[in-house]
Amino acid sequence: MKTNWCSSTSDTPWDDLKHSDYRALIDEAKKQLESFDAQIEGIHRISNVILIKKSQNELYKVTEDLPLEMSISLMEIADGLKDGLMNIERSLARLEARLDMMEDSVYKEEYK
Repeated sequence: MKTNWCSSTSDTPWDDLKHSDYRALIDEAKKQLESFDAQIEGIHRISNVILIKKSQNELYKVTEDLPLEMSISLMEIADGLKDGLMNIERSLARLEARLDMMEDSVYKEEYK
């Protein structure tokens, strides 16, 4: 199965990235994080839909705890993923700031 990390025409997703400069690599990492963030939001929505379905079913005397457990578990997973994503985004911002400083330094050519 071919994984597309960027708009690549090669068989290996890393081939195009290996020839990129550091700025392009950081930009690609940001795109990947945006996609991951959208997936986390999808998990949150599913959790909310489960709660809505549970509340609707309670009107008809359905008294299962499984939907509530599912919703809570999904929300905990999504929250944990979101926390991790925020840590990654902060690290990426620090790396980008360091890259900005390197690009402005006398070593500019060395880091391209």
